[in-house]
Amino acid sequence: MTARTGRKYKLAAPPSGALGAVQVLALLHRQGGREYLATLYFGGEAKGEYRLTARGERVRAQGPSGTVSELDAAGFSELFGRYHFADVRPSGVLTDLGPLFG
Repeated sequence: MTARTGRKYKLAAPPSGALGAVQVLALLHRQGGREYLATLYFGGEAKGEYRLTARGERVRAQGPSGTVSELDAAGFSELFGRYHFADVRPSGVLTDLGPLFG
């Protein structure tokens, strides 16, 4: 909140077509084993490119620093729930054969 107006600060809008965490999670589970690249945004500010993969019930997220997080759906939603993902695209990397057969 700003002291002068007493109103909450409004964040810039994410890029057009950006996906929320729930939408990305659904995409990853549909494409299980296929790695995706996405640019993470908070408001209108890019926070870097992430590598995302779902295998079974777990999601692997690797940020620009190289730090890897292995999360369940609740953990992914909790960590990334306030962010948006833009330019979501397959990286071409398959972590298992699931995407080839279904």
